[in-house]
Amino acid sequence: TVGVEEIETIQARDLEHIPQSVMTNGAFNATFIVGDSSEHLHTDLNCRAATADVVGAVRVASAFSFVADDAYVDSIVDVDVASYSSGQIVVNWSMVKTPVVVVVGGPAVNYLAFYYNASLPFFWHYTPKPLKSVIKSSVTGSEYKCGRDAQGRLYDHAIIALIRDPDSDKTVLIVWGLSRYGSQAACYVLQHYD
Repeated sequence: TVGVEEIETIQARDLEHIPQSVMTNGAFNATFIVGDSSEHLHTDLNCRAATADVVGAVRVASAFSFVADDAYVDSIVDVDVASYSSGQIVVNWSMVKTPVVVVVGGPAVNYLAFYYNASLPFFWHYTPKPLKSVIKSSVTGSEYKCGRDAQGRLYDHAIIALIRDPDSDKTVLIVWGLSRYGSQAACYVLQHYD
């Protein structure tokens, strides 16, 4: 659990305000952190990040940079800035030089998404036996899953969260779905925020 003192809710805003929320004086200065393709050992799922997360991050970086007066975008994989040990994620914030962090990919494949997971009102709820991997609301207890509908079409759910991390003093935009399709859709929504 991370001690995020304040979660900035965007309920009163629409998506068109998100790019400005991650800019300072018109500058988009951000580090995108995507999951590494190696196995992530914090669950017994041994999940690996998908290339779709990288494609989604590129979409968001391009869209936000386009509307900025100035832009500097860096990128790093999660295992280069965070590690998992004894049930905890440890983040080395000295590796991130920008005031904004954009985390793309879910808690099963991105240590930073897992780091912030318990701090959000909608979070990844995972149990190994019986296997359950859902987004759960801490407010209503409702659970949202991914799968196929009666016509065989894929469906998924995703999280787009904007928070201020008090420990690092960074603005963090978290973007992920239960599967690569949900992450890709969330990035597509942010790419077309207007």
